[in-house]
Amino acid sequence: MDRMAEIDPFWGFNYGEKPMGIVDDMAERAKEFGQASIDMETAFDADNDLVTVNTTVTFPYDETEADEPQFAIEYLLLADGLTGEGSDWVQSNYYSGSTDEACDELQPFIDAPDHIEGLVFNDVVVMVSEIGGIEESLPATYAADEPIKHTYTFNLAEALNTSGQYVIQDKNKLRVVALLVNLETGEVCNANKVKVGEKTGINTLTADMNNIRSIDYFDLSGRKMSRAQQGVSIMRINYNNGTSKSVKVLRK
Repeated sequence: MDRMAEIDPFWGFNYGEKPMGIVDDMAERAKEFGQASIDMETAFDADNDLVTVNTTVTFPYDETEADEPQFAIEYLLLADGLTGEGSDWVQSNYYSGSTDEACDELQPFIDAPDHIEGLVFNDVVVMVSEIGGIEESLPATYAADEPIKHTYTFNLAEALNTSGQYVIQDKNKLRVVALLVNLETGEVCNANKVKVGEKTGINTLTADMNNIRSIDYFDLSGRKMSRAQQGVSIMRINYNNGTSKSVKVLRK
């Protein structure tokens, strides 16, 4: 999960205790501070078979002291709707005939053969920029709420499997995922995805900067600070309409 811990894709961390326990584990993980927002816009150059993604990363805190980048961006190109015939398209089913993991949700897999034919595969990574993040894709220092731009291009002609076969079947079923990677730990701190040819519509601080009256920082005891300090702080965003929103920020 987020390249931090191995986890069963059905039971989650507590194997055999709760069917689809991974849903609870994912929800708990989603509560973690994501470090920065990621907004994306993609374009497809059909003439040259190129997919370009323009990414905007926005941190909610300042970093002025780091000597080396703490984070980097990694891009994945995903394909949906992949299917075929023959041994290359058979899916192994390790739950087949099992008695240890019996439960209603797993029963269709337990009753199925140990190799399944005729499946349609989605969310298949067919290309990757650089595993672990692109070097210097993000700077070592940055200012809070100021967008950082980065651009990357996939050449679809290079979407080959280990046997040298072209793997993209439908160019209308491609998506790009951007990962925010912690360079020290390898952890995926945040992510976003978008269909090729579209852009994300997430809300970032910069998206409504014109509506923000002021931003205040507090420590966990409620004392006001001039900026986010080392560790966890509370950032309160005050809007022109009199409302406010508070979020936790973590500065390492």
